[in-house]
Amino acid sequence: MKLVQLKLVLTLLTFCTATLTLAAPNLMLFPTRIVFDKNKRAYQVDLTNTGSETGIYRISLENKRMTDIGKFISVSQLSPGELSAENIIQFSPRQVELAPGAGQTIRIILRKPADLPIGEYRSHLVFTRIPDPSAKPVANGSVAILTPMIGASIPIIVNNGATTSEVKLTDLKYLKAKQNETAVLEFNIERKGARSVYGDLIVNYKAKGEQEKEIAYVKGIAVYSPNSLRIVKVSLQSENNKQLTPGKLTLKYAESRESGGKVLGEANIEIP
Repeated sequence: MKLVQLKLVLTLLTFCTATLTLAAPNLMLFPTRIVFDKNKRAYQVDLTNTGSETGIYRISLENKRMTDIGKFISVSQLSPGELSAENIIQFSPRQVELAPGAGQTIRIILRKPADLPIGEYRSHLVFTRIPDPSAKPVANGSVAILTPMIGASIPIIVNNGATTSEVKLTDLKYLKAKQNETAVLEFNIERKGARSVYGDLIVNYKAKGEQEKEIAYVKGIAVYSPNSLRIVKVSLQSENNKQLTPGKLTLKYAESRESGGKVLGEANIEIP
């Protein structure tokens, strides 16, 4: 996992339909995903203010649902198959004030009861930048307001018991490059089972009579339980955005290379 630089305004970063919500000025987080598995009972998230102004951040746990295109939405009620980690996760502190260059550690503890049913439990740790109480409010007509800035969220996942999943890559479509754009591979990730899946996407291309080469690599694509489908589009890199000549594309969905690169799903498509 890598550090994430959070920008001044609420921004939605979309990369091959993989989404990560960024906000809150100059706050750096590490890690950006937490998984409690086996005997793991504690984690920490490190925050650093890389900006030139003091920032105040409120920290909370929320339930979020992933859409088929990878966007997260907050939910007040869980759907069948969704399990919240809110009641089994504790964290502190719940609010921090960071001067420029200052850091803070958020400690996260799993309090799992012995009779917790088998399954995957997930909630999101949300960092919301709140206005400085000493700052002058902004006038809006006759009302002076201080508006919170909703910030980043990172998933916290608790795998309790033997949970499994299966992955298939289906409905592959090759979309030819348009003017000043790259070609695109569109497909579905279909997930079955009680466990979320998380991995990287690799696309290799073999033109007729040539060696196979990698033309796309996208890190950190998830399909969170209970979702069964993720719709993905991957931009394919070619020299000067030229059309790919007849050949074969091989798509792989695999665990990160740092974790061994185990292939979770694979599919091919011919380019006529």
